[in-house]
Amino acid sequence: MKKEFIISKNVDPNKVFLVKRSALEGRLDPLYYSVEVFGIIKNSKYELKTIKQCSTTLKSGFGAGKDYQDDVSDGVIQIRPTNLGENGTLKFDRNVLLPKELLETHSNYLLEKGDLLFNNTNSQELVGKTVFFNLDGNYFHSNHITKIKVNNNIILPEYLALILNVYQSKKIFYNICTNWNNQSGVGIELLSKLKVPIPNLKTQSKVIEKFNSAYSSKRSKEAKAKELLESIDSYLLKELGITLPPKSEAKKVFYVNFKDIQGKRFDPFYHKVEFEELEKALQNGKYEVVKLKEKSIFQSGYAFNSDSYIEESDCHLVTIKNISQNEINLNNSTYLPEEFFEKYSKFQIKNNDLLIAMTGATIGKVGLYNSYKKALLNQRVGIIKSNHFNELFLMSLLNIPIYQILILRNSNGGAQPNISEFDIMKIKIPLPPLKVQAKIAEHISGIRERARQLQKEAEAEIEKAKLEVEKMILGE
Repeated sequence: MKKEFIISKNVDPNKVFLVKRSALEGRLDPLYYSVEVFGIIKNSKYELKTIKQCSTTLKSGFGAGKDYQDDVSDGVIQIRPTNLGENGTLKFDRNVLLPKELLETHSNYLLEKGDLLFNNTNSQELVGKTVFFNLDGNYFHSNHITKIKVNNNIILPEYLALILNVYQSKKIFYNICTNWNNQSGVGIELLSKLKVPIPNLKTQSKVIEKFNSAYSSKRSKEAKAKELLESIDSYLLKELGITLPPKSEAKKVFYVNFKDIQGKRFDPFYHKVEFEELEKALQNGKYEVVKLKEKSIFQSGYAFNSDSYIEESDCHLVTIKNISQNEINLNNSTYLPEEFFEKYSKFQIKNNDLLIAMTGATIGKVGLYNSYKKALLNQRVGIIKSNHFNELFLMSLLNIPIYQILILRNSNGGAQPNISEFDIMKIKIPLPPLKVQAKIAEHISGIRERARQLQKEAEAEIEKAKLEVEKMILGE
């Protein structure tokens, strides 16, 4: 007689599901079998095959400690998780180079065009990022990357990369990976058992073409946005009548008269010839040049004790991590008890306050606080206040390359540079009439708005393509 399985009324039926013993695949954790994990392919009209069935090779790379890593610039790049970007792209802003001698001893780890690179170990949300490799030259891959070679008679490598990235965005790898020592991973055995929908090769090509077309359009719009933003620098200099000196090779040896350094810093970096030429260019512009301290005041932050930080509140603490070029971002805020906002009212940040980072990787970056949220100013961040400068004009000026260079000139320290209030306030700034500043600021606002719109369009286009690709892949 058939028996029914009865669930207690105290249990949420939406959080319980049954799996037949015959359906178990060597794992007993419930997340692996949940509808949320593999429900996206259960209604696919295409045949399902495991990655093992449609590939010829699944192989992880090799680990390379500090002893293997090469300091020279012509070593062999070992692709690691940090080289895997968004939307299946590779990036090479942070590279690990290995000695060329390994080309002979580790040749079986060299990548070939058409390989897939699967991020098998990382933080849980990043496991599963996949890239289609199509570069010339020699590249290794690390043990945190699994190389997949496909059977091209069954599946196209770019198509499989798209599927795996869909799975990654749907948090399938997030849910099925195993965890150890603050790392998560999907090993080759588990990866090989993963099922994917396999349409015919013609349909796979259409899926690839759809995504590549959208990604090409995205890159084009992002390039246009970047071009617009970069035009701000030349526009500003033109409006101020500043002609920069021609670039020349930096002199490694130069002489400075002792009388020229009296009362100034003694370090050679400060007295480089290029800095003197920049200052002359500023002086020769259309407008009077003044030191910031002559036309503005500086508000320092406060050293709030980290013991006062709380998980969340309506009182933000703005630190150097919140400041980037032309922007204050509160998405990654530190929070203080709400009563601190009135208790430390001297350090309140107001809408349209101009903030400058005074240390670390963001040193010298200036952003406008464009918010009415309650916020307090942390140490190593300052506010520049003035009735003689338009805030947007001054922010844009201080963020252009020549002023970023001049700010670094006045900084101290090595690996962790910092700049004092005194050294910020002695920086020289052109002072056009406020009406001229307002006109310049309005023009720059228009440029930034057009660039932002292009960036939004680019993101929307790729997200739309992803949804369409998902529907094509899943056969909906």
